[in-house]
Amino acid sequence: MVSLAEEYRVVAMSTRGTDKSDKPEGVEHYTMAKISSDIDAIIAHFGEERAIIVGQDSGGFYAWHFAMTYPERTARLVSVGTIHPAGLLRELVDNEEQQQASTFQRGMQENPNAGVEFGARMRSRPANPGDSPELSALREAAYERLDAESIVNFYKANWPRPPFSLNTQGFGFRIGEFPHVQAPVLLIYGEESGPFKPQTLNDTWRWVDGTLTVEVLPEVGHGPHTQVPEIVTPRIMRWLADIGADAE
Repeated sequence: MVSLAEEYRVVAMSTRGTDKSDKPEGVEHYTMAKISSDIDAIIAHFGEERAIIVGQDSGGFYAWHFAMTYPERTARLVSVGTIHPAGLLRELVDNEEQQQASTFQRGMQENPNAGVEFGARMRSRPANPGDSPELSALREAAYERLDAESIVNFYKANWPRPPFSLNTQGFGFRIGEFPHVQAPVLLIYGEESGPFKPQTLNDTWRWVDGTLTVEVLPEVGHGPHTQVPEIVTPRIMRWLADIGADAE
């Protein structure tokens, strides 16, 4: 963010249920459509017509969904570590490796104690070795404010449920229903990603009408931005410059 902020107006979003954002009760408040509406409201709040949308992990799914459903508001899309949701849906049908990789998400949907257990894990996480004392304190405070049940509700509202078929709905759509992304897209994927097996990348171009750039990083997992920031940050900056992005 620091590097990006030197050339762009950067806004970090705490999604509903996290940090200081509202924490409404009920699964229905955590659908992709609701979260995309939140992103739209933030863009409007800052007086902008469009924005470059960047997301990772669940934030990557939010970013994909927003770009699909608010094309007029999306100048560019950068997804770090998160594949297109249609690729995930397709692989869940008959890819046993991907089904196994989604065990955590199924647990969030099915385990009645998932929220309590997830919240306890987050609050007991050790500090990141590279964090300053100030950053560690901010992370700890954010974990204390986290409503873990809201995270559970995200998975209940959006993650596809078995039995899987080509008609299974996930993230608001079935495989053949996802609106195509119109904006240019940069997808950065770690080859050793735990949640998303490499096959989920296949045919991503089918769901993107804009220019699509896919970067696969060997020996990198699900969090490329934290594992190899020295590669990821310059690559994003270079792509934005090459694609002709400005501070829209």
